[in-house]
Amino acid sequence: MPVTDGLAATALGVAASVLLLGACRGCSSSSPTGTEPLDGGSPGDVRVDRVIDSRPEADAQAEPSVDAAPDVLVDHEGVPPGWEAWTGWSAKCPVYVPGPDAELPPPIEWEPCPSFVPHASGCRVMKNTWGGNVAMFARFWREASSGKPLLAFARTRSSLDVVLVPFIIAEPDGIVRMAQIYPLSDSTKGCPYYPEDFNDGLYVVDAPARLETLADGGKADVEGAIGGPMTNMTPAVLATTLENSSWRVSKDWLVQLTLGKVNAWTWDGKTIENVYAGGTDPNGLQPHVPIVQGKDIFFTVGNLQLCGVMSWSPTAGLRPLLRWYSDFTRAAGNFGTDGKDMVWTQSQGTGACLNDGPNPEVWTAPYTTDPAVLQATAHRVRKDVRGMSPDSYAVGHGYAARCDFFGSPIASSLSIVRLSDGYAWTVAGDPDAKTHNFSVPFGLTEEEVYVFGSIQGIPMTIFRIRLDSLGPGTPPD
Repeated sequence: MPVTDGLAATALGVAASVLLLGACRGCSSSSPTGTEPLDGGSPGDVRVDRVIDSRPEADAQAEPSVDAAPDVLVDHEGVPPGWEAWTGWSAKCPVYVPGPDAELPPPIEWEPCPSFVPHASGCRVMKNTWGGNVAMFARFWREASSGKPLLAFARTRSSLDVVLVPFIIAEPDGIVRMAQIYPLSDSTKGCPYYPEDFNDGLYVVDAPARLETLADGGKADVEGAIGGPMTNMTPAVLATTLENSSWRVSKDWLVQLTLGKVNAWTWDGKTIENVYAGGTDPNGLQPHVPIVQGKDIFFTVGNLQLCGVMSWSPTAGLRPLLRWYSDFTRAAGNFGTDGKDMVWTQSQGTGACLNDGPNPEVWTAPYTTDPAVLQATAHRVRKDVRGMSPDSYAVGHGYAARCDFFGSPIASSLSIVRLSDGYAWTVAGDPDAKTHNFSVPFGLTEEEVYVFGSIQGIPMTIFRIRLDSLGPGTPPD
């Protein structure tokens, strides 16, 4: 299952006296020579065994063999006609894919937001046509060839102790491009597939543990990642691992986050880069969920006292993009980028890494992985609404957006900043989340922001809000 983000959980625990177990949860075959793990661990902790193209049979023989005895195909009630069971990962936890005569889910429908939502005239919410919720971890990607935005999300509806979850990639106002169905049990021993990322036309799903026979004859519960290009309805097994992991993708890398480490795999499975190991960091900081832009990888590191941002590229390696080693009074977090602009929260003073830390500010710089270039081009945009959080800024088309869980003025609210002049807008949520709640912005176009949240009667859904409906905004301080 996805690894729990320790930094996020700890920070939220202090800020709200609760523990949030926030689940952290590309196709090049050439890459620089792999490096040895920095912490002395084995590069065999995870192995890519099949990606977009099947590996030769000889390579497959090197993989751990599945203990097939208990892995018997389980049919699940409610699967639509024409959908077929893919058992490439597990027979008792099959993934259902559409066969030649299967019907895909219908296109997304939207309806106006209720009047209690601020700026309701410019707001729409996903219409609940299936009688359930939108699952967490919605993703946004813009297709370069068509210019169309695409949404990746899952829909849940419980029936007979089993949740058949359609995972969908669709145009917001057009056709469904790809769909699969995952059987998740309401019990703890079910089939927990977790969609994790969608980027560069590729998707990755964290797969449930399965029992395997290892090379030494022992048995172990092995987890993994499945996915591939959205143009193929049938997934492939991308990786197997003995560690709880989260996954991110780009056209160049399959990136794995485990406890204390970030690894990057080429899509042919032949090269691994040990991007980061907390044990070798001067302050021993743990990594947060990576952001992958082509060959470049960014991630926040930190705890409640020290936090910053690291960058990595194949040519320059690991670099401290925004770090003040052993300085407890300077911090950076909430880092996000769209490959053109980079945006983050920067704070200075005692408790700089906390959600309610002092003097949080929005900063921006043109895209770079070079700390020296960033220092020369970064500038303050305006005061931020809150301090550090477990989430990244959503960035796109000259805007940045964030939400936060705690504290005034944006508990359950959406905050948007225009980077060119520092003007900002806050779309208020209900602090008690009884009528509506904004949780995570995950995509921006020139006209709209897409936000995951809840609305009265639906615990989880997706909003889309027109930027031109927000009014003149608040000038920078």
